[in-house]
Amino acid sequence: MVMAMTVSILSGVTIYSTDFSNFPLGDDQLVGFESWDSDANGVALHGIDNNLIPGGGKSGFLGLNPPDEDYISVWRPLDYAPLDQNKAIVRFSAVVAIIDSTNSNWDNFFISFHNQNGDALASINFDNTNSYIFLDDTEHVTNTEFLFVQDTFYQIELVIDFIKNEWSGFLDDEIVFDKIRFHGGDKALDLGNLSVDWLITNLEEPGDNWMSFDDINITAESGPYSVLKVPFINVSVNSALKQIQLIWDSEPNHRYEVERSTDLLQWDSGAPDSVFITGDEPEQLIYSDSIGSQSSGEFYRLKVNLNE
Repeated sequence: MVMAMTVSILSGVTIYSTDFSNFPLGDDQLVGFESWDSDANGVALHGIDNNLIPGGGKSGFLGLNPPDEDYISVWRPLDYAPLDQNKAIVRFSAVVAIIDSTNSNWDNFFISFHNQNGDALASINFDNTNSYIFLDDTEHVTNTEFLFVQDTFYQIELVIDFIKNEWSGFLDDEIVFDKIRFHGGDKALDLGNLSVDWLITNLEEPGDNWMSFDDINITAESGPYSVLKVPFINVSVNSALKQIQLIWDSEPNHRYEVERSTDLLQWDSGAPDSVFITGDEPEQLIYSDSIGSQSSGEFYRLKVNLNE
């Protein structure tokens, strides 16, 4: 069982969204669909895979096969000006995983943002050599000191405030970084494209590691934005009542909703007594679910919003 925290969007516009379901399967089948492009085509360095998560459908990938260059990118144009549209808060979410090398060589994988002039703004780096996540604002590289686990699928969310020039990042229920400077230079703060990048540590001995990415969703909203406190959730089993219970301490004036899933892809909401709205004082909340209603390998997540 897994607990995850997500921050829902109260209102906004969709800049881009895809689950790759309309893409053909195979090597080099990412580029040319939904405006995706690359600087390395026809050499099986990226494409569309299927059912990496059983029942999960199609997903994009970058890496695995030996490249001729030490930096390979795939990208998708966004062409959105958040400040001009009065939608300064941009949210990026996706399901990602770094599939580990089998040849004892390891590389770096990035999610990067560029402006409409093509200038690099910022990136988040999954360094597969040491398993740390780094941030690069084009002026400084910061180690978040957050360790990721290879061969593990994460729900990543990045929240960018284009007014304050700062961003925050989450993997599943954990805050990786909070309100860190987004872009360290003086380039225009708008969105030209999103890229997924592969930096090969040693071109003569590249890793056969690769990055999987799926369920990309990019939205913009007016804000303001604040990081919501992630509650510690205690899980207990009441054998007498044949119930599993999720127990957490709430924050005032918040809305909490428990959702369930059997595959971490499709989440069910609307279960009885799964929504909690708090008042002006904190309180302990308990969600109960019948053990008999569960299938093997059921997952839970907690969605948290300010109650406005």
